[in-house]
Amino acid sequence: MQLRVSKYDAAFSGLLFGVLYEEQVTRKLKDIVREGMTVVDVGANFGYHTVFIARLVGEKGKVFAFEPNPFAYNLLQENIKLNQLNNVIPVQKAVSNAVGTTKLWLASNIGASNILSRRDRKNSTDVESTSLDEFFRGDSLPSIDVLKMDIEGAELLALQGMNRIMAKNGNLKMIIEFHPHHILAFGHSPEELWVGLRQNGFWPPFLLSKDGQLIELRTPPDIENVEKERHPIHLFIERKT
Repeated sequence: MQLRVSKYDAAFSGLLFGVLYEEQVTRKLKDIVREGMTVVDVGANFGYHTVFIARLVGEKGKVFAFEPNPFAYNLLQENIKLNQLNNVIPVQKAVSNAVGTTKLWLASNIGASNILSRRDRKNSTDVESTSLDEFFRGDSLPSIDVLKMDIEGAELLALQGMNRIMAKNGNLKMIIEFHPHHILAFGHSPEELWVGLRQNGFWPPFLLSKDGQLIELRTPPDIENVEKERHPIHLFIERKT
């Protein structure tokens, strides 16, 4: 893979020393992604998970990889080309709850770039935004099997823009990086995220632990504990039938 050496970016520097990036996410993707599936990677960054998923779904599958950061998107394209992946559709757009343009804050660690930060607006750029419901409109679209989302606190906005997708894809499985501290810092509430998931039948959520185990978050104390986290955690969510 094409990487950028940076002391600010754990993904790049860790991979150079053989550290498996987000091991619990990688293991869960391997567990749930099958050949022929359609997978959406929201916040694809330089393509680490995108390339991994593309290998799992094979030639009959498809991966939609969304990444608005210009530098990360260029690396994503290079890694798609380097691995000769014809089943990946890269999309240089931020995923949110609306179609238009938005400001993207460009962090030193490109994986931390986001559309919510009010810091250093000089170090930002205008990017196109879309909702997943709007991007994937049309009855001919194949069903979406798995969605992986890592967009630095904007997960709530993205979920608000994919109600139709959640309603139409009964077997959808989601791995979401959850930033409760970021959500609160920018005037939103994690409770809005829980309400949206519950209303669409995706309840209860599970905490994806470091060792790959699923810890059910059903009771109010369970939810309150994860909302106190100042660092990102990963949730696994599917509709219970």
